[in-house]
Amino acid sequence: MDVYVGIYVNDIINVDLKTNTYNADFYLWFRWQGDRDPSDTFEFVNSYEMWGHTASKLYETPKIINGWKHQTLRISGNFHHPFLLKDYPLDEQKIIIEIEDTINDQTKIRYIADANESQFRKDIVIPGWTIESGLAHTFSHRYPTSFGERTPANEDAYWRFQYEMEISRPKQLYLFKMLLPIIIVLLCTFIIFFINPLYADSRLAVAITALVSAVALQLTIASDLPSVGYLVLIDKIYNLSYLAIFFALAESVTTIYLKDNDRLQLAQKLDRITLLSLSVVYVTLCSIIIFCRG
Repeated sequence: MDVYVGIYVNDIINVDLKTNTYNADFYLWFRWQGDRDPSDTFEFVNSYEMWGHTASKLYETPKIINGWKHQTLRISGNFHHPFLLKDYPLDEQKIIIEIEDTINDQTKIRYIADANESQFRKDIVIPGWTIESGLAHTFSHRYPTSFGERTPANEDAYWRFQYEMEISRPKQLYLFKMLLPIIIVLLCTFIIFFINPLYADSRLAVAITALVSAVALQLTIASDLPSVGYLVLIDKIYNLSYLAIFFALAESVTTIYLKDNDRLQLAQKLDRITLLSLSVVYVTLCSIIIFCRG
């Protein structure tokens, strides 16, 4: 039995990267011909905290139009989908709502996406995000198990309906917001190249304070993210910043050594060379990390 499935998304709220969850409010409809009622036997594959879901049918019995049965549900609840964060804070994510029939396998019910009618409300506002597109599609999902009912050779397969909304961040804004603090820290670090090597304590104090500040900034950013097994984009930028601060600190130690050996002019020349070369290398590598990602 062919079942046409469509969706209209009213709202998306509480997109939480740390828990990989979001709350969705939407209409879900089924259109079919036959005795089975697919609106009674579907389930959400990626639901989260089912106790918080609400669902209400618009019609007590399916509405019949031109020989087709129709049923529409208003649904609100939490959903889960793993977010890929390797490009954070310039990442693009997917909001996914996915359903599957709990009883009827693909030999009994076949979902067909009502793609043209599946839409999202155009004035939805997701703070910090821009909605790029929405796409409805279906596919057959095979379970590599018999669930203890048959031999593994007889695997079960069910049709799934999936609606994907692609969202992205305002890249220039988030890049500016994320980089501004570490840029200020680095500018403070590079001030040491303008401090005379005679003031060794001041140079070292500035560099060490900058290093501690950079670590604190990264920990603040990491507190908003889940634990992942890879470096995200902002981590790479901060690691590069740590290296720049370390080289500035190492150069300060070198200039202090030169000053102590009565080679003050050479120490001051080294300051100028290091300032120029370190700035160029940092900006170049940072640009490569940002614009050549992926």
